[in-house]
Amino acid sequence: DVKGTWKIASELKKRGFRLAILSNTTPPHVKANRKTGRFKRLRKLGFKTVVLSCEVGARKPESKIYKIILKKLKLQAKECVFIDDRLENIKAAKKLGIKAIHFQTPKQLRKDLMKLKLL
Repeated sequence: DVKGTWKIASELKKRGFRLAILSNTTPPHVKANRKTGRFKRLRKLGFKTVVLSCEVGARKPESKIYKIILKKLKLQAKECVFIDDRLENIKAAKKLGIKAIHFQTPKQLRKDLMKLKLL
């Protein structure tokens, strides 16, 4: 929930990109997020596909979890851009052929998305 990131997500959605969440999480966090309506809010923002590590038995940076979301999205790695704040997760995505952006700030994210001609 870094200020400015939801605006970027909204812009990507308006441009026709599908948004997805790939999260390392635990059952108690999932339960809390469902109870507070967080997942519903994310879906309203355009995040229709959600893959949670505790539900699929794999965690980032394991290649299995990236393959699971690619299958759910029915996309090839080269058709996707992965954004994450952890460098090891970025490296794992890139190993599979997924374009990846190491998130640090919304300003930097916007700049990197513009370089890829996505914004």
